[in-house]
Amino acid sequence: GPNGVRLKTWLNVEMNGFIYVWHHAEGLQPTYNLTKIDAINSRCRYAGRTEHLFNGVYQDIPENAGDMSHFAQLHPSSVFLGSDLNVLNKLKSLTLIMSHKFTATWKVAEAPNSHIAIMKLLLQTCLFDYSFFDINLHIEQVGPSVVFLHFKTMCGIEGILTQNMIPVRPLEHRLVYQVYVNRGLLGKLVGKFILHGEAAQVERDIYIWRDKKYISNPAFTKEDSNIVKHRKWFSQFYSENSKTLNSLDW
Repeated sequence: GPNGVRLKTWLNVEMNGFIYVWHHAEGLQPTYNLTKIDAINSRCRYAGRTEHLFNGVYQDIPENAGDMSHFAQLHPSSVFLGSDLNVLNKLKSLTLIMSHKFTATWKVAEAPNSHIAIMKLLLQTCLFDYSFFDINLHIEQVGPSVVFLHFKTMCGIEGILTQNMIPVRPLEHRLVYQVYVNRGLLGKLVGKFILHGEAAQVERDIYIWRDKKYISNPAFTKEDSNIVKHRKWFSQFYSENSKTLNSLDW
């Protein structure tokens, strides 16, 4: 090339409707591969997208999966009531009429796939405590930034909700969801419902995340054991030169 001109190249891959660019603080080559979701390009069709800008600590977003106790505290109110926690607290009695119930497990995949965390979740939408719409989810967090939520409803609708977390600047991140479903018009309606529900629930989480603090040696309870496991798992994605809040190298 011309004298004095230097180019920096970035390893990238186009997959699952996105272009992914690999970045490592020490310049190392990829330590794992992303998962190609064949259903996105075959039996499932695109049905919608949402985006949120989130100001806070990047780790808060994936750590949500490890915080099992928060589901019953933050997410039981119907998604049709929105995401404003002040409003939801005033309408808490309506949870007796319509509510969501969550049954979940979380674990780390076995080597050589220990960069993947797996969550299984049964989401039940209840009317007077009777479940009338169940969704089974198999969720895979691949690395720190990419999540695939495979869902199947009791009416046979299947699909994938993808979640991509994109750093914008220090303490600002873009959270992008895209949903893909099968079964024509009915599938698209279910996909829209899932996308709307996810958006409402994430906005409830953001209310909490923006006031969340990380402290040294926190006193975890038995119910918080998965948070400890999740933090240990997520720590593999930090390295010696990862930027920190205490440094001035932003």
